[in-house]
Amino acid sequence: MNIRELTYATTISEKTEKLILKKNSETINPTRTKANNEQTSELNYPESASICSSDRARSPDQDNKMKHKILVIDDDCQIRDTLATVLSLFNYDVVTAMDGRAGLEKLKSDHSFDLILLDLMMPNMTGFEFREKQLEIEALRFIPTIVMSSLPEVKEIAKKMQTKSFLNKPLDLDSLIMAISTAIASEKAQNEAILNA
Repeated sequence: MNIRELTYATTISEKTEKLILKKNSETINPTRTKANNEQTSELNYPESASICSSDRARSPDQDNKMKHKILVIDDDCQIRDTLATVLSLFNYDVVTAMDGRAGLEKLKSDHSFDLILLDLMMPNMTGFEFREKQLEIEALRFIPTIVMSSLPEVKEIAKKMQTKSFLNKPLDLDSLIMAISTAIASEKAQNEAILNA
């Protein structure tokens, strides 16, 4: 089988690295290297892997293992594909969109998303414009959203945009998984409190 290597700059703890390797040793092969004080992970994909597909085909067996559904909106093909692959290893069902407009269309046709990972700077419709539209639509406004950006003021931007959290790019895998888990758990607790009130 031909293997194509995709390198994505991220930080990754040894614990997370072992978990990823344990879950799927043939799909992902992280290596820890130091270059300019950055750690990188090499992600190996089968030649047949679908790059930047908006909807990833899954077998019925995989569907039964998925817990929560995440929409990843980012104009960078490499980031979308990497997040989809890595998050699926953590049993998340991942759908990707290449800009805010495509993401909004996916949300309008499917309200079952548990979380949105949103880039800010994109063509066609930015993350700012997407979030404005999302908040205007009653059925979509309560889906937790996490902003991802390399902008230094991302924390302040996330507060103004009324999002659950923010992540700095390049993404730290441990922080990503923690932010997702926290946001989904928080939303679930809020919903249970409302139902029990």
